[in-house]
Amino acid sequence: MFRRRFPRRPLLRRPPPPGAHPPLPPRVRRALADAHQAMADGQHGRAADIFGRLADEARARGAFDAASRMALQAARASLAASQVEAAVQRGKQALRLLVRGGRGGRVPIVLNRMVAALRERGHEAEAETLQLEVEQALEQAGLSLKEAQTQSVAVGAGQRGDLPAKCSSCAGPLLPDEVEWHDPRTASCPYCGATVKAT
Repeated sequence: MFRRRFPRRPLLRRPPPPGAHPPLPPRVRRALADAHQAMADGQHGRAADIFGRLADEARARGAFDAASRMALQAARASLAASQVEAAVQRGKQALRLLVRGGRGGRVPIVLNRMVAALRERGHEAEAETLQLEVEQALEQAGLSLKEAQTQSVAVGAGQRGDLPAKCSSCAGPLLPDEVEWHDPRTASCPYCGATVKAT
């Protein structure tokens, strides 16, 4: 008689350590690499399209944190391409996704950068409108801009360690004023969210 064979159960694996980031799917990794290269080549409109597509895909999956990061990069690329209306719309999307994903504490930091970028390019009216609309959106979510600011982690420039030039997960450029700092030695990549250790 033949013994009936049962499929082996996979061995239990230890949970990943806190702050660990799962590897990016190859398709997303390639798309991010294309977007980074497009930005480096001055093809900002193409980069905005890629980041925007990744943002919409992440939002459809319910991955609001990833969607907010991609939407923010799409806004940045759109502004570099002088597509101001698209930049503002993607910026609003990024901020809404931060609130929806329970990360309202990031809103003041991101909003201040967006408003400053618009003003630097002479788009004062768009900057004022964005500020007002975001404040109204926060009120609807039961959170004021001041309350959101108290939730954010402020790490002064003098306290920060030195970042590697590129993210080891997505190869995106890492700039001290663009990453999200959790403490003086730990930050998150603004593109893929991977944990980055500063030295």
